Amino acid sequence: MEDHYFLAVKPDRRIKEYLSYWTEENAQYLFFRKWVHPADFHITLFFLGAAEESKLAAIIKQGHILKKHTTSFHLKLEREGVFGSKKQPRILWAGVEKSAALFNLQAGVAGVCEEAGFDVETRPYRPHITLARKWDGGKQIYSETEKQLSHLESLEWKVSEFYLFRTRPKQEPKYEIVETF
Repeated sequence: MEDHYFLAVKPDRRIKEYLSYWTEENAQYLFFRKWVHPADFHITLFFLGAAEESKLAAIIKQGHILKKHTTSFHLKLEREGVFGSKKQPRILWAGVEKSAALFNLQAGVAGVCEEAGFDVETRPYRPHITLARKWDGGKQIYSETEKQLSHLESLEWKVSEFYLFRTRPKQEPKYEIVETF
């Protein structure tokens, strides 16, 4: 399999530890087959997929230029939720409070990627941290267990960098930083 790439921001160590603790505490109510390794927690800015070296080089160059015009900002965990049907969700996620700075960074990154020749996503941007994937259909449904969950605390962290990651599907953790901006 070819390497796949994406650009993202990461929560700090404290947030990763908290999300790891939260998933361990709530896993008994949430029957997902694949839990994300805490080192892999991130908020995607732009998914590139397989990429030619020349396109990656252009993104790295322009990413450093973009970073010079981007200031640090804070993000705050908001709530947990799912993508897909509540009876058989595909993804369990932790959401973040709406942040103009995050949306501006994502738009800037998308512009850099479009200039490098990547197709821009047409769906609205929905920032989140994936916690688990692949609902185990043989277990009770998510909507019945929601009321038993402890809800995420509104913890805040500072974002001062974004990253280009390479996916290594056969490793754990599976995301490797290629470049830091």
